[in-house]
Amino acid sequence: MPKIQAPSVVAHRELRRQQLMAAALELAMNEGAGAITVAAVAAKAGLARSSVYEYFESSADLVADLVIEELDYYTDRLAVAIKDLTDPFDQIEQWIAEGLRCVADGRHMLVKSLNTIQAPDYRKEEIALGHRKMMAPLRKALTDTTYEDYLHDRSDLAFDMGPTHATDYSQASLRNYLFTESPATCYTDQSRGGTFSLGASVGALAIEILTAISGPQSIMAVEALGARGQDFPTAFKNVYGISWSDASTILSKVLAAEYESFAPPPN
Repeated sequence: MPKIQAPSVVAHRELRRQQLMAAALELAMNEGAGAITVAAVAAKAGLARSSVYEYFESSADLVADLVIEELDYYTDRLAVAIKDLTDPFDQIEQWIAEGLRCVADGRHMLVKSLNTIQAPDYRKEEIALGHRKMMAPLRKALTDTTYEDYLHDRSDLAFDMGPTHATDYSQASLRNYLFTESPATCYTDQSRGGTFSLGASVGALAIEILTAISGPQSIMAVEALGARGQDFPTAFKNVYGISWSDASTILSKVLAAEYESFAPPPN
């Protein structure tokens, strides 16, 4: 009988499970989710292959546990970001901002990689429940607002960007932002006029336009394709039927005209 390495059998089993999870996580981060096999995980954890089957029915079952753990991590992180806020618009803004920070730190790439592995049918509802739990605070904040609230806040949207300000709202500048920037560059390089702050309004207005064209489900469809491993330009073209290069040119022209209808940029 294997030596018990914890105070109880239950604790020992959880320790072994965590060892296997850690091994699978390391494989996913270093080599991609496709590297997670029963043999590879067992070898990485220093355990017999049969040990994996004591805790998971298959490698896909193990990956499902990793996905759920990551969803729990993001749920807690997003909840903490808005826990002291009472205004629903502040909650929405901070929820989205924290979501972008998750993107910027690169950890979301792990989830995207894990989601390329087909979950067992018996785990799909559990994963879906994790997604719903993560989205619950945002859904509540959205239902606590009205269309009149939105119109009122939208009037302040364009240049309400916190302590740093972008000042160039020309079509060329906006097109450059849409086509070349990413959350990571916006966060790590604030020397160019606070481009992340620009994104708070540019992104909202761009999504407003895309939603008006193809409905909110189109935005979620792009996200879903991204979760399945497609890069953004490919996912965008598959949903909207136009390249992101061409779309960003059109969007930037519309946005530049939109900005002209707002008050002048702050000094």
